[in-house]
Amino acid sequence: MRLRAGALALVATVWADAALAQQPISGRSETLGITFAGRGEAAWCGPTVSIDLAADTAAAYDDMQAVQQMVGRIRAAVGHPKECPTAELVYFHAFAGGEPYFSMLATRLGRWRVFDVDPATLMPRCLDADADDARCADRVAAFSLMHQLFAEEAFAGLQLTEMLSVATASPLAWRGRASEGRLDIFDAEPGTSPAALADGAAEAERAACADQGGRFEVGAGSRGERVASARTRCRKGGRTATTEHVAWLRGAALYLFRIAATGSDVEAARTSERLVEMLPQIE
Repeated sequence: MRLRAGALALVATVWADAALAQQPISGRSETLGITFAGRGEAAWCGPTVSIDLAADTAAAYDDMQAVQQMVGRIRAAVGHPKECPTAELVYFHAFAGGEPYFSMLATRLGRWRVFDVDPATLMPRCLDADADDARCADRVAAFSLMHQLFAEEAFAGLQLTEMLSVATASPLAWRGRASEGRLDIFDAEPGTSPAALADGAAEAERAACADQGGRFEVGAGSRGERVASARTRCRKGGRTATTEHVAWLRGAALYLFRIAATGSDVEAARTSERLVEMLPQIE
């Protein structure tokens, strides 16, 4: 079967035979004069996929809106069940006259939004700040960390809602099927522990609950040298709001994850447990 991508005249091969799916996806935009192909021969498909774009000259990329439309259609074709439905991160490396020109990245967690990438580090760039901006560094670190933690089937319903922008209050926010979360990063002051940060977050929830006339409860948590957690509940008017707090000491920084249940508290609890399990394994 051949898939034609609208006004771009993008042609991508979608193999009908499962055996042929081992061949890298490939095609060409006749309008733009750009060809593309999956990198890695038979091993091209995996959680991380690299697609090479090639043009004779850099002028082929001048219409960046059209290029991004092309990239979006390639990404959709990559995720086809007969191509590479396991893809979590898709890199696009553009070449002009055989020389590297730019790179882009789209991820499942990021709702397949396309971001510019630093070709030297393969890390995404912030949308609205220079790389040397400390706020940008926090946002890139948060974006990378979330992909380490949640790139698995158990969290297929989780998607990032705020990312890579210094205009947002927190470096990163996400939404699941029955929970919402955010991640904040602080400088670790001497003597500050993850337990103290988690307890401080719980105390802030206590004050907010009291202001609403609710009844506050602190549930089970964990206490470790690098990771600590606390669970809080605010009961009011027959409704219970459950929030999980996980604090993590990483080098000279403290990370605070806040996961609020929006329905059943099972997903929020599972996310907290996953963080407590995984964070100590990350340097």
